[in-house]
Amino acid sequence: MRIKKVLNNNVVIAEDVITYASKEKGLELNELIHITLTDHIDGVLTRLKKGISLSNQLTMEISRVYDTEFQIGLYAVNLLREKTGCEVLRDEAAFVAMHFLNNRMDLIWPAQNRKYGLYSNSCMTRW
Repeated sequence: MRIKKVLNNNVVIAEDVITYASKEKGLELNELIHITLTDHIDGVLTRLKKGISLSNQLTMEISRVYDTEFQIGLYAVNLLREKTGCEVLRDEAAFVAMHFLNNRMDLIWPAQNRKYGLYSNSCMTRW
């Protein structure tokens, strides 16, 4: 496993978003969010410097179904724009929202999944 160097600014941005989610939205989060969100933000900014933006075809659905998490994602997008001057797409809010959904400790999941912050899709069915 390779550990990469992350800019301190990216850590500060991630911690700001996590604090917002915890204090303003009242989410109880798995500690792994500190690593996964920082890594995600680092990846977003690396891609943007290369002129690469990713679209998210599920943005509309995520914003409707997971409103709280999507609002946190929008907070993150606005913070990234403000702190870096990069033009971050709104679709990025949906990607960020999924990090928070996957790391919520207050949802009812099997105990072994709560420990690792894993989210299993209960909508999957066998065909």
